[in-house]
Amino acid sequence: MGQQFAATISTVTNFGLFATLDGQFVDGLIHISTLDGDYFNFDEQRRILAGERSRKVYKAGDKVDIIVSNVSLDERRIDFILTKEHLPFAKKKGK
Repeated sequence: MGQQFAATISTVTNFGLFATLDGQFVDGLIHISTLDGDYFNFDEQRRILAGERSRKVYKAGDKVDIIVSNVSLDERRIDFILTKEHLPFAKKKGK
């Protein structure tokens, strides 16, 4: 836990984003409640999460950097959070 990885969003749902670690075939959930900095709406037709203020859009195929936040072997579940660079209104490095 706590390790950072490159990942690709594979599925968008009303409760968050599923992402697959690049080159590792490991899937995890980025829960919508961890998408800080904005309120996100799920567009079922377009299969996206869109930020109300930031207009940040998450969709399948997007490349993101994640941190493993929880692993439950009993539930066979892995939780991810996005690194700050991928959150709305995040300050970019060097600014």
